[in-house]
Amino acid sequence: MSSCVIGTADVNCHLSHELGCEGMSRIVGGNFGNVKFKRKDKVITLASVNNSAKIGKEKITVDPLTLFHRICVAKQSDEDLKMFLTFELSLFPLSLFNEEGMRKETKSSLFSAFTPTKIDAVQGKNNFIVVDGGHLLHKVVWQRNMNFEDIAKSYLTYLQTHYGSNVAVVFDGYPSDVNGNSAKSAELIRRANLHSSHEVIFNEATCPETSQEQFLANERNKVCFIDLLKKFLQKANATVKQAVEDADVLIVETAVSVKSQYDNIFVVGEGIDLSVLLTVLVPMKENLYFRKCGKVRTPNVLYTTTKKPRHLEEKIQVFFNSEATIDQVAKAGETFLIHLYRGNPRTSACDFNHLRNTLFTQSATKARSTPARLPPTVDAAPFHALRSYLQIQKWLGHEKNPLEWGWVPTRFGLSPRKMERDAAPESLLKIISCNCKKRCKNACGCRKAGLICSFLCTCSPG
Repeated sequence: MSSCVIGTADVNCHLSHELGCEGMSRIVGGNFGNVKFKRKDKVITLASVNNSAKIGKEKITVDPLTLFHRICVAKQSDEDLKMFLTFELSLFPLSLFNEEGMRKETKSSLFSAFTPTKIDAVQGKNNFIVVDGGHLLHKVVWQRNMNFEDIAKSYLTYLQTHYGSNVAVVFDGYPSDVNGNSAKSAELIRRANLHSSHEVIFNEATCPETSQEQFLANERNKVCFIDLLKKFLQKANATVKQAVEDADVLIVETAVSVKSQYDNIFVVGEGIDLSVLLTVLVPMKENLYFRKCGKVRTPNVLYTTTKKPRHLEEKIQVFFNSEATIDQVAKAGETFLIHLYRGNPRTSACDFNHLRNTLFTQSATKARSTPARLPPTVDAAPFHALRSYLQIQKWLGHEKNPLEWGWVPTRFGLSPRKMERDAAPESLLKIISCNCKKRCKNACGCRKAGLICSFLCTCSPG
């Protein structure tokens, strides 16, 4: 599909008109009072497929918060609660994922790890600027009634006006033969699901008929436009590079490779990955500053590196070891996450299961709590550590097999392995409640299961 949004074979919402007509044809000529529409005749959407769990061979749709509500009814003792919390109690680890996929970082939170400093002026006039192409695509605003040749000229004008001639632009790569085996395919699918748009066939003389954001939301449109813009900038003798996939490493490598030729090197971009890579790949003897651009009344601030907790720094060294084993990475990841949730991994009683139980109990005293604040389970946490290790090794130039480090193949590309155990114990999933409006009759789900209606039922008086 040109929108790049992909569903499974179970999704049939695109046949809603046909299925609706079929359902209507079955009631024509019947008594209006006897009209019933069965649940199995409902169309299946993308949301229902992604939020379904299996009980035996039956597939049901479950809201992640529903399982936490059922705990309050089902638990008979503290031991039951501890057992329930060894499961994620969701179709995905809520601390690591949401309905869109892996949780995105909060960009501003990284700057709390650095110390603000004041610099009146940057010393030296011989400067070189490396610009993140993905940032540049959205930074230049397209004007109305401009064709793509004029739009490309506006990018060149922007670069010359703001950065001069000593500038290099680095774009992401989108190879069709690599995406199926790339961990980045999951992020591309997430973006397509959030902001889908149709594919546009265009050339330099074409005027876009959609907005800039809609046009660039389609991956194929972006690939073709980057190719057009890259050729145009190269004709104007601008330095343009394109990575095989993600451009972050190439951006930092480009900056490091020319540092001896200039007084200052500036990297322009918004990705947090750039800040992380700069702190790791730039030689320690170099002065490294980050500029956080403020909005309206907030002043611009420069940040410099600060000290790291020594005990955590020692634990994460395994992530930089290209020969580390899966068990070593999983153990280091567990220790780091326990520290992150303010646990003490030195005590035998403090593991993820103990932490989840403790934090869940403490959350009962708070006015507002969310399951996403609980740490992942022992089942889900190792996969997060493996994916982190894979990404760090990729940044360091060591290629690893994603299938061995927290990813699984699907027909849409690689997808993160979330967990191996069931989402919840079967005893929780099988708690049945009815939605009877008045008196419970033969169609009541509780009666069919031979159960008495509980507080979960809408028919229950209290």
